[in-house]
Amino acid sequence: MASKDDIPTLNLQQTLEVVKVPPNPTNPGARVEHLEVTADGLLSDVVATALQLPAWFVLELMRFGAVHYSPIMPPPAAAARPRMSQQHLQHVEQLRAAGLARHGRNPALQHPKRCLQDTAVAAGGYVRVHVHPKRFPAAHSCDWRAVILADAREYVVVDKPPGVQVPPTVDNLLESVVACTAAALGLPPDALLNTHRLDAGTSGVVVLAKTSGFAAWFNLLLKNKPQNVVKVYRCLTDKPPPLGLLVHYATMRVRAGGEPAHTRMRRPAGGAAATGGRAAVQEKGARCELVVLQVEQVQLTGQAAAEWGATAYEATLQLITGRTHQIRAQMAAEGCPLLGDQLYQALAGMWQKEREQQQQQQQQPEAVSSGWGRIYQEDPLRPIGLQAHVLRGSLSSLTCSLLRGSMKTSRTYKTIYVKYVNQYSRVWGLMVMASSSSTLKAAWHLKALAGLQLLGPAVGSGWSFGLASPGGDLSN
Repeated sequence: MASKDDIPTLNLQQTLEVVKVPPNPTNPGARVEHLEVTADGLLSDVVATALQLPAWFVLELMRFGAVHYSPIMPPPAAAARPRMSQQHLQHVEQLRAAGLARHGRNPALQHPKRCLQDTAVAAGGYVRVHVHPKRFPAAHSCDWRAVILADAREYVVVDKPPGVQVPPTVDNLLESVVACTAAALGLPPDALLNTHRLDAGTSGVVVLAKTSGFAAWFNLLLKNKPQNVVKVYRCLTDKPPPLGLLVHYATMRVRAGGEPAHTRMRRPAGGAAATGGRAAVQEKGARCELVVLQVEQVQLTGQAAAEWGATAYEATLQLITGRTHQIRAQMAAEGCPLLGDQLYQALAGMWQKEREQQQQQQQQPEAVSSGWGRIYQEDPLRPIGLQAHVLRGSLSSLTCSLLRGSMKTSRTYKTIYVKYVNQYSRVWGLMVMASSSSTLKAAWHLKALAGLQLLGPAVGSGWSFGLASPGGDLSN
């Protein structure tokens, strides 16, 4: 069995170039192959024979993390069923029944797992091959040792460059922040654990766990923010956003008619967004809050100035809630989309037009032209003016919350906390500031003041735009 998902037409030579290092500047598009293992053997041999690809290329796909295998045939995805014939569906069900009879109903054997090395596979199993893995050129232009801000026994803190995703994609582990950082530390590519995310175009502070215990402890902190975790961001806009608390209501993962997925923001009824007041009517959607702490005009230099202009407004924000694309979408809803953010720059114009039409009491707003997200889709990895600037955690407030019993958390989380509180009791205050400057990084130091603190010097941190914008630092 072999089926194909939206396969672009490439010759063999073009196909082999998809694993080129450094990668070509453009991705050829997704190509996903679904295979049935017809005989026991090595995974690389099964894939190479079925797809008529060189063995070295298949091994390279494995190194990227683009090959997945499960001994038991998984059930077809709901979206794939309408495209499958009745005969094909029956064959898959027969293979699945045989696999369950042979291996049992262990869920771990029914879900395809990433295979980073060649392995033996059994007849009746399932293989998914991402022949054209999505590539991240910025991963090869970064000195990953230089962007490590802290390296402790249980965790590592990184100043993430733009253009790279923190967690791996389903088809590319190798060019993620977790794998690149692991390589810089001499660890296997899957040795580090993701604890939180930043958008691909965003730069700044990311905490990665070296152990599952620290990951669970840190996730417990994040679960109860803002009491325990303070996240401060800096962003660049061409207009100054209003100071103070901003409140919007979000509909997330909006996607229709080929549009890129995005978060749609609405101001509360009565115009309470700028003041943070509670709306008089029940609002639909997830409540989003952030505080604009400071806004100042700054000068841009280098490639940043060439792309975005000589001046911009730098806003310092404290994130209260954590929604998908929250800062980007809220700034766009305020008419201040982030510089470089082509997705929400287009949406900001659309939302402004809709508000104007509503003010004119038009019953049916004019249709917005299709294809508004096309520019963004052509280069979704480009840097945007957003940096995770400061991440500060307070274990003491977490302790008080637990003692009072006011924190809503599961018994599992409480057990994890009790287990690791002594181990991490030195981390009474964790503060990490992003910096891409080698001289600034050299000034970082540890202080044992009621625990561990990672403190930057009084001058704040620098902006980093990666190779996509060489020399594009921001200076105040």
